[in-house]
Amino acid sequence: MKKNILVPALLFAFAGTLFFTSCDLDLDDVDTKPAESALEVLKTFSDVILVVDDGLHVDTATGNKRLLGKSYEETISGEYPTQLRTWDFGDFGDLQGIINILLTDDYRNPMAVANVTFENFTYKGRKVDGMLSLENLGANDQEQDEYNVELMSARVGSNVLTAGWMLQRTEGGITPDQEDDRFTITQLQEPASGVTEEGVEFTLDIQKGLFLDLSCEFVITKGLFEMLFEGSVLRADFGQGECDGRVRVSDGKVSADIYIK
Repeated sequence: MKKNILVPALLFAFAGTLFFTSCDLDLDDVDTKPAESALEVLKTFSDVILVVDDGLHVDTATGNKRLLGKSYEETISGEYPTQLRTWDFGDFGDLQGIINILLTDDYRNPMAVANVTFENFTYKGRKVDGMLSLENLGANDQEQDEYNVELMSARVGSNVLTAGWMLQRTEGGITPDQEDDRFTITQLQEPASGVTEEGVEFTLDIQKGLFLDLSCEFVITKGLFEMLFEGSVLRADFGQGECDGRVRVSDGKVSADIYIK
């Protein structure tokens, strides 16, 4: 077993509070709560996915990882390449608690799987829990890296989401500068399912791939998902690449803007 004091990589953040303002009419006329719940989990775990993927592509010995500038202690146990990596962020600041990453192989190898769990982990006071699985599928015909992503009862606060997605690195590469990276998340097979803080069950279907732009502080800059809950339908449109944090939510008759900040 060995321990290294590291400073993690990539912009994990931006999973902060969601702020909401009306657009076409008063928000009371549009029930945006399911969209708010889905967005919180979707945004937080998009950041977690990118952090874990980037961190596992970097040689531990080189260090120089960043996660909001906060150092953490990494413990590695097990015989290479099957290892358990534990990232401990301590008990103060925006990031608190532990992320555990169990690897079946060197993550940079195709077919390697990283299973991610959390121990008393919070981000800006919101507890993060559940399980995340990332499988490296290797490069496609366009030389773009692809990953199979599974969220199993992924939880942020009391909002829960279970999903199966494809993550594709559409621009950039595995380099120290992550801001040139662009990813797309698309739906796999069945729609995602979740439960809001109020206990409302919903399904979520990504109809246009969610584009993740790491040069934008809001990260998700375009794409569209549709939600079904209690017989109602909501569509959430992230726009066409604008870095403004705005998501247009519509029930087919009226709409409102949700801002991620």
